[in-house]
Amino acid sequence: MKSGGSFIAFFDRPIAAGLALVTIMIWLSPLLALFRRRPLLQDDPD
Repeated sequence: MKSGGSFIAFFDRPIAAGLALVTIMIWLSPLLALFRRRPLLQDDPD
């Protein structure tokens, strides 16, 4: 392997780092949406 087992090869070039960032954001977007939709706990006397 060219990278010698190092993951830094995936982020070596600016375009690769940008694409990796976009990919990670897409992967995490369902989790962020889940936390944003969760209602706050409220004490309701009813």
